Amino acid sequence: MATDTGGASAQLRELADLAVVVAESPLCGELEAVADIVLEALADGHSLFFCGNGGSAAAAQHLAAEYVVRFRRKRRALAALALTTDTSVLTAGGNDFGFATVFARQVEALGREGDVLFLQSTSGESENLILAADAARARGMRTVGMLAKGEVGWGGGWRGHWWCPPRSSPGRRRSN
Repeated sequence: MATDTGGASAQLRELADLAVVVAESPLCGELEAVADIVLEALADGHSLFFCGNGGSAAAAQHLAAEYVVRFRRKRRALAALALTTDTSVLTAGGNDFGFATVFARQVEALGREGDVLFLQSTSGESENLILAADAARARGMRTVGMLAKGEVGWGGGWRGHWWCPPRSSPGRRRSN
């Protein structure tokens, strides 16, 4: 089964080139700032929350699991939760209030001042993520947007940290 991706070697070179571009760009400083926010929040006993739609929902679950279980080494469990996993909350909230509020409602219930909400999006235009960010800011939470294509939707009015990897395909950006 042949694909037009340029092979594994080309994909790895693209990823390495992207890492160099990010390391030499202002994005690297933004990533370091977010890392500091996460470290501070966890050290102060706060929680990390993750949300997204579709493939971004799966990525949100994966990231939360890395904090709770382990990443690279054995360590204490860290407080993290994907807001994409409770089917009863998602379906009841979607049915009673509409899908636009499924994450905001959970932020209102679980989020505390000092917690951090990560929002993952390919487009940056998902209403349910924008409303979740608004709810988080109203509670004194920090927000971090991870976008796959530019400033669409969030860039101009976003009052939190956000980043979008430079160039490459949306599929590559989603994986970063």
